[in-house]
Order: sequence, then C-alpha cells, then structure tokens
Amino acid sequence: MPTSVSSYHDIFKAASDERNFDHTLHCCYEELMAGRHVKEHASYYDKFFLIHKTPIRGIRVDYNEEAISKHKRNHIGWFVLVSNHIKDTTKALEVYRSKDAVEKCFDDLKNDLDMKRLRIHSAAAMEGRIFIQFIALLITTRLKQVMNEAGWYKNHDLQKVISEMKTVRSVSINGTRKKYTTELTPFQKDIYELYGLTP
Repeated sequence: MPTSVSSYHDIFKAASDERNFDHTLHCCYEELMAGRHVKEHASYYDKFFLIHKTPIRGIRVDYNEEAISKHKRNHIGWFVLVSNHIKDTTKALEVYRSKDAVEKCFDDLKNDLDMKRLRIHSAAAMEGRIFIQFIALLITTRLKQVMNEAGWYKNHDLQKVISEMKTVRSVSINGTRKKYTTELTPFQKDIYELYGLTP
C-alpha cells in the first residue's frame, strides 16, 4: 500500500496541458464536421461535443462548454504523486522535481548536442556516444543543482551561464608551462565563485 499520496498544481504544466488539450479539441471538431471519425478520439466526441443531426441542415457540432470548463478545472496542470517509500509529501515533491529536471536536461542535450541523429556506423561507436551524452547529462544536472541551492534560478538559467563561459579561454605561451585565463567579466567571476573554481 502507498504510504503517501499528494496532488499538486503546476502552472507551467497547466499551460502546456491546456495548449495540447485545445489542439486536440480543434482536431476533433474538424473530424466531426468532415464526418471522419478517429477511433482514438471517440471519448472526446462523446464528452466534449454536442452533436445534432437534422434532416435539413445535416450535422451540427457545438462545443460542450460546461464539460470543457470542468475538465480544465479538474485535470489541467494537476498531477498526483504516490510513493511507497517517501512518507513526507514535501520530500516526495523534491524528488519528483529532481527527476523532472533530469528529463528536461536530457531533452536539452538531445537538441543541443544533436543526439536525435547519432550518425554512427557501428554499435561500439553508438555506445561511446551515448556514454558521453550520459556523462554530459550528469554534469549538467549537477550544475543545475548548484545553481538551485544558491538561488540563482531567480535571475539566471543554466543556458545563460554556459553561454557566458564560452568566451573564457585558457592561453599558454610557447616554451613555458604557464597558462593564463583571458580577462573575466564580473558575471564570469561570480560563476567561478559559485562553482568553487579558481581562474
């Protein structure tokens, strides 16, 4: 039996859910008007539309505004966490958000590092590239955790931090072992300090 059950409302999830729901409703309306029913949408037709058939005007389709409003109020943006191991609901939410952050990071890595197309010709090369992606994911997740603990997400995001650090260069002079870092901006110095680094 689960030890904790909690429900939460997420405004960002709500915006995404409502956009997807409205798109599906529009598709269903077009399907009904064209007389082209899609089996997967049968429950939407029955619940969210009022369909009238008349001998003169043929089919008339109206949105069931009451059912749509009720669905948005009770389902859009809500999610339920059920845990067999974590009794504290706040802790359960923190763990969920950490998992959600990892999934979002992985999605970012797919797009930023072009993982959608591996462009490899052997299983060994594929495993190597996926392993590098996994390491990059771990590093990115840790970077986000440090930013979150320091309260940086109020004013900055990780992409902004990474973009800022792309301009930093380490320069070495031929014939010497000394390395020099290019001059840092105040923001770059703050980033170094945040992660405990020394220029």
